[in-house]
Amino acid sequence: MSLIKLFFTVLFFLLVSNSTFSQQVSLENYKPIYKENGGYRKTNFFNKGKVKREKVYLEALTLISQMERVVIESKVEKDNSVDTLMVKVIKESNRKLAEISKQTNEIEINDVDSYEKLLNLLKELRDLKCSRIDAITKFINKNTNKLYGDISFTTGSAQISRNGVYEVEKLVNKIENDINEWRTYVNNCNEKVFENDLYILVVNIAGYADQQGSISQNLLLSEDRSNAVKIELVRQLNKLITKGVNIIFNKIRVVGYGEDLPPGVQQKGDDDPSRRVCIISSLVGPSAILDLN
Repeated sequence: MSLIKLFFTVLFFLLVSNSTFSQQVSLENYKPIYKENGGYRKTNFFNKGKVKREKVYLEALTLISQMERVVIESKVEKDNSVDTLMVKVIKESNRKLAEISKQTNEIEINDVDSYEKLLNLLKELRDLKCSRIDAITKFINKNTNKLYGDISFTTGSAQISRNGVYEVEKLVNKIENDINEWRTYVNNCNEKVFENDLYILVVNIAGYADQQGSISQNLLLSEDRSNAVKIELVRQLNKLITKGVNIIFNKIRVVGYGEDLPPGVQQKGDDDPSRRVCIISSLVGPSAILDLN
């Protein structure tokens, strides 16, 4: 061992003790110990290592809490592949955060190598924050675009109206704008994890029908309407590819709910235009975040 490394090894033995934090499960039930982190004990020459470890640990717990709030505040709808993926991404991120938290909590900082391990965990935490946590909280709610009652149909028909085609076009334009905002974020984040510039679009199309006709006929009609919207959406998304946008949209899920009331619609009678609709939910983001399959 070199004299320099021997010196720092002895120094770190003096700076910190071998004790570890007790395992905590959330930010709410952990009280910081050191003033630098919001606690009561002053930082001094002998406890700098423990202060740094507590700081990393608290940062991980804060991010976990932040992700949990996103799940709680998001309204997850039944059978919605967009919402399901959103929760899946957040849970995967929290799993990684919990692992970093656990490893941080178990480190006994007693030499240069263990302190270096703590700094590497801090770097891993910061990289995860940039590439996932900040990205998710910044975009996930905004990018869940939902069109309610805009893509309408005439009675008994699955043919999209002229206004419906225009609404799909507006959604595709919004998706393109979202991708451009992602690119801006990636440039600011400067993360190599986004280098391939491949974007994934996840779409859920829910079709509905009014109460004219039989229940079985209306179920099939609502499914036909969802498929009609999918065909139009794919047609317009292909235009993005011709413009050079590197996007995959093979995760378009269609479902028909028959005579079920669409979200936010009140019962008004059998012939109700507000029930002859399709609702589109969409989410777009870099493949590094959304490709969890």
